[in-house]
Amino acid sequence: MPIVGLAGAGPHGSVLFADGDGNFGDIPPPTNWTPETKALEVRGDSMYGMINNGWLVTYDEVRAPSYELDGQPCVVWLDDGRVLVKIVELGRSAGLFDLISTNAPALRDVKLTAAAYVTNIIPERAARKFIRRNPDKPIVDVTLDGEVSS
Repeated sequence: MPIVGLAGAGPHGSVLFADGDGNFGDIPPPTNWTPETKALEVRGDSMYGMINNGWLVTYDEVRAPSYELDGQPCVVWLDDGRVLVKIVELGRSAGLFDLISTNAPALRDVKLTAAAYVTNIIPERAARKFIRRNPDKPIVDVTLDGEVSS
């Protein structure tokens, strides 16, 4: 199963998902995987205590944002290209969401382009035992719709 990129867990989500990512290797699929399951490596400490820097998260079923996300840890795609791992809560207006961190200020009333439930959280030390890095594989960009370009 591919590690398709980085997700930000910093207060401002400065890490991007697509730009030059895709060369992170792969991991054996978890028991609850589907053909759509992918992994991200987390960068930042705003989710410290729940999802720490260097940990892996898996997700599948990327979908349009909805009220069903409320209270759930998710991978979220923002209009400006950021991809973050946050707890999603309903915002103050229709179509807007609050992105909650365990260790940083919340991002309030944010428009999301897509979201996916976190299906697994793998601590860095455990992940290091089975990550296979791909240093000879060309770096590619991965877009939200799953298309790959080099």
